[in-house]
Amino acid sequence: MNSKTLKITVLDAKPLDAGDVDWAPLRALGDVTLHDNTQPGALLERVADADILFTNKVKLPREALAAATNLQLVGVLATGYDVVDVEAAREKSVTVCNVPSYSAAFTAQSTLALLLELAHHVGAHKEVVRGRLAARAGAGPFAAGQPQAMGSRRGMGQQPVLCAAVRSLPGLHGGCYL
Repeated sequence: MNSKTLKITVLDAKPLDAGDVDWAPLRALGDVTLHDNTQPGALLERVADADILFTNKVKLPREALAAATNLQLVGVLATGYDVVDVEAAREKSVTVCNVPSYSAAFTAQSTLALLLELAHHVGAHKEVVRGRLAARAGAGPFAAGQPQAMGSRRGMGQQPVLCAAVRSLPGLHGGCYL
């Protein structure tokens, strides 16, 4: 039985860790060395005795893989693996893996949020509310004494016309709450 302790090197931990990553599970597998980032001049020295390398954006060209004499695994902490010379890794029988769906939930959430913004204009509504709050404080374009160029109701201007236009769209019924 081989009792050798694995040497695990993370070449660029800083982009992944805002101080909230628990590295304990990785440390349970071997001796872990975390580098905030790795500049090209330091790369060969940092990979030399690693059994496992993790990278996010640090490129691992053929020379770096050749310098890593004990290397068994390269883990790319992103969806692709274009930062690794996979041909050179294959020649050395080094396994290369990545995290193919690490941002799937975020992507779905962002898509839905953008669709909701397009449909409901939440950002524009926020600006209207902000303007009303400023008006109550006596500042901004809706303040008392300011010209009301947008219409008779403070800041609302063409609200009845806009609401009628919205109500006329197929499938939309109900009031307009601007």
